[in-house]
Amino acid sequence: MNTIVRFGRWTVIGSLLTRLVALLPKDRTRILGDKSKGPYLARHRILGTTDGWALVLHQFLGPDEDPRPHNHPWAAVSLIVSGGYTETRLDSWHRPFVRTLTAGRLNLIGQHTFHRITDVHGDAWSVL
Repeated sequence: MNTIVRFGRWTVIGSLLTRLVALLPKDRTRILGDKSKGPYLARHRILGTTDGWALVLHQFLGPDEDPRPHNHPWAAVSLIVSGGYTETRLDSWHRPFVRTLTAGRLNLIGQHTFHRITDVHGDAWSVL
């Protein structure tokens, strides 16, 4: 019950972010997913370029498509600003562990961090 209340506090932020990204030029939004499973992530570039530094809003629409954990070619710090998600990560011995991140939490993602979003809670957004 406490978790549901915590997600509810951040619903207004999710609504405001939805309105904000509607004002962005269409070329600043990239929807990830396929036609059979539907979209799972919307990336909204607020500042910066596609090939360098950028301030990006992630809107989580569903779990990652690929059932295998993945990594990224860059390191990032992500602040969950609305809702939350559950992710599976691999430790240094490649053993999976699960954690849930909620609004107000930071997610540190290194280049060698393998992870997968397995569940989305509420209107989930992060900024990185």
